[in-house]
Amino acid sequence: MEPLPLPTPPELDEAPERAILAALEATLHLTMATLAADYPEIFETEGLRETEHPFLPAWVADAIASQSRALLDTLETYRHALEVNNRRPAQLPADDFLKNL
Repeated sequence: MEPLPLPTPPELDEAPERAILAALEATLHLTMATLAADYPEIFETEGLRETEHPFLPAWVADAIASQSRALLDTLETYRHALEVNNRRPAQLPADDFLKNL
C-alpha cells in the first residue's frame, strides 16, 4: 500500500481534515517500512504464531503492523466517503458533533 499524494488546496478547502489524515497516513507507512526492516517475517505471512517467534518485540511489532493496516484501510474508507459526499462529513455544531463520536 503506497502513500497517496498530498491533498491539494481545493481538497483541503473542501475537507480540511485531509491535512492531518495525510500526515497520519504518511506516519503509518513509515512505521510499516521501519517494522518491515526490523521484522521482515511479520510481513511474509499473515502474522506471527505463538511457536514461530518467542521474541516479545516481534510480537508487539506484529500487533502494530496489524493495527496500522487496519487504520490505513479505515482512512481509505473515510477518504472514499469524502469523495462520494463531496462535502465535509459533519455540518453539525461542535457540541453536537462531539456527542456523536
